[in-house]
Amino acid sequence: GARRRVQTACNLLANMCVLMHYELDSAPCTMYRFLQSKETCKGLACEIPTTLPWLYYLRSSPTILQDEDIQIRVRLASRMRFILSEFSWDGKWLGNTLVTTQLHMCDFSSSEAKEFFAVGSDRVLSCELNLRWFLGQKKTSFFELYLQDNENLRDVPVLMDYSNNDINPAHVHDDVLFRAGAASDLTPEKDAFVRRFYIYDNVGGVASGDINKDQPSYITVARRIKLLISLQPTSLSRIFTPLLIMQYATFKTGSILQQTSFDLNELPFVRTNTSSGAHTLQAATSVKFTMDTKDLERSLMITLIVFCCVCFITAWVRTNGWMRRQQNMMMDSPAMIRFFLYYCQHLSNVFLFIVVVT
Repeated sequence: GARRRVQTACNLLANMCVLMHYELDSAPCTMYRFLQSKETCKGLACEIPTTLPWLYYLRSSPTILQDEDIQIRVRLASRMRFILSEFSWDGKWLGNTLVTTQLHMCDFSSSEAKEFFAVGSDRVLSCELNLRWFLGQKKTSFFELYLQDNENLRDVPVLMDYSNNDINPAHVHDDVLFRAGAASDLTPEKDAFVRRFYIYDNVGGVASGDINKDQPSYITVARRIKLLISLQPTSLSRIFTPLLIMQYATFKTGSILQQTSFDLNELPFVRTNTSSGAHTLQAATSVKFTMDTKDLERSLMITLIVFCCVCFITAWVRTNGWMRRQQNMMMDSPAMIRFFLYYCQHLSNVFLFIVVVT
């Protein structure tokens, strides 16, 4: 009905804004923000629009990444479930699907797909992509990623980057991720996290005419896809809000084909290549589990200092008792050796206890 047509049009506008790299001054994003400003909300409450697709995060990067509201409990080797909501390039919603291979640019087995989101192990798949393959594929789809949090779906923020620098955060509190402050007057920060993304773009480079027939002057492909999942140091069975890092590379169609005219029917429809070349791209998809160990290291250091002090006192008490039994109240060499042996014995017992408990 009319409501569905309006939703499709709004999604098309949102998709166009995504293709413009979320640039606030671009025409689609300016129109989107104008419509968002008409909503009856104030401040950060407008982050999730009621009549438009959700594109921008208005909260600051640290606030989003340090959110502890996720209720799911994880354990070593358990599998986390992620859901993808997919939209066609022209705004039609294509439904929700469980994430298996959709985020992977490289070919791999179904067994590898099942283990890719297993908790506690970092995984990386890399390969050489044949850029010509994308020219013959279906038009760009857009996605929104969610975490299955018990009975709820939790939004997963996206960091979209078009630079040549690889982003490798050590943990969720890494300064490289703290890119944006809170929005003011509904204007997102330049490097704010976003919601919607794509794997490849073969429609944005079509200057005019029929997108389904005309070929793009350039294509944009995700060269690195990283899902960052950080465990909470105070409770290792809980996680902070995950972050999806999308890093893209753009190529002119002419440089890929190395010819002025071409026929798509003659192109090799093979996604991966075994050798590099002018028409290939080194791509990788990875999942990284991290934990900020600063608080843990500080707590462990304090604990060890306390135990060492306690061991010192108990060793001295035992040594003093031994000296009384020997009717020798002088701290001579035998007493010092006895104290050292007692101290080492108590320390070893403490360390054994810590190892067994942890």
